Amino acid sequence: MLADRHRMFTQSLRVVFEQRLQEFRVVELHSGVEVVEFCRTNHPEVLIVGMSMSDLNGLEVTAEVMRHSSMTKVIMLLGLGQTAEVMNVIKGGAQGYLLKSESLECLLKSVLVVTSGDSYFSPQIACDVAKFLQKRKSNPSFNSLLESLSPREMQVLRLVIEGKTSKEIAHLLDLNSETVRTYRKTMMRKMGIKNVVILTRVAMQAGFLASFDMGE
Repeated sequence: MLADRHRMFTQSLRVVFEQRLQEFRVVELHSGVEVVEFCRTNHPEVLIVGMSMSDLNGLEVTAEVMRHSSMTKVIMLLGLGQTAEVMNVIKGGAQGYLLKSESLECLLKSVLVVTSGDSYFSPQIACDVAKFLQKRKSNPSFNSLLESLSPREMQVLRLVIEGKTSKEIAHLLDLNSETVRTYRKTMMRKMGIKNVVILTRVAMQAGFLASFDMGE
């Protein structure tokens, strides 16, 4: 589903999606209330939503959709001038985050990534998150959780927070994707965290971003 107040924007995206991702049926809506109601009754696989709607904003829509249609994967689109809201958006709990100024290829990739079970941070947003984390002081309570992680799990954690997918992490660490998924599940179990979005949120609040040697 495509949701944004600008009809020309959603109509243009719809043409691209119908050509490039033919396995998906595309629906357009322009009211936050209509989006929430549609998701409540139809449970779409993916919702791509802009921050500015005609009534509810993107954060409010995301919160309601996640409450009524937990299986729907939400991808947030931020416009120019909204980058300062990145941290609030991530705290909202969507699975994907992009700027509208980024390429269509990024958007198409984000749909494939979130439907495979991963979270997606576009390169610019991942960079913004990294800068934010580097400025924050370390948090002792979060550091205590890190003590239970192995060196390899710490590497995977850093790359997850940077927005890398399981496939990308596997390539960087010379592992297979299934091994990376196992590391992710194990470290989240150790830390008592249910999913990557919550993991990223906790790490942000703690100011965690360490520099690790990629080799062991």
